[in-house]
Amino acid sequence: MPSYEITSYRVALRSSQPSAQSETIARITLSEGAPGSTVIRGHAYFYPDGSTLPAPQVTPATISVYYHVAQLAAVLEFLRVETPIAVYGTVDGELISAGLSTSPYEPVGEPIGEEEGSAG
Repeated sequence: MPSYEITSYRVALRSSQPSAQSETIARITLSEGAPGSTVIRGHAYFYPDGSTLPAPQVTPATISVYYHVAQLAAVLEFLRVETPIAVYGTVDGELISAGLSTSPYEPVGEPIGEEEGSAG
């Protein structure tokens, strides 16, 4: 189950409408590492709203996730505001899951009921 901390990203937007529902409108390249020595760890692809999205692609080196273009602004805001951010992927037989997270993907996340600040 690969998970990579994303330290930088690059956005590419098409200048015209796609000619088919299967063409991407935008791509975000997700990289890990210090400036000057980054490694591409994945891509977020954006397809026309209403189109059928491809299944996530997970390899030991890169992870590709797919969204509708209506989610582009939210994903860009997520990348701009949150830290740390990870791209993760899991493969369990035929089931493939992948996405972006505010922490490295692990089976156990933040504890429920964690106190952010206790009142007296």
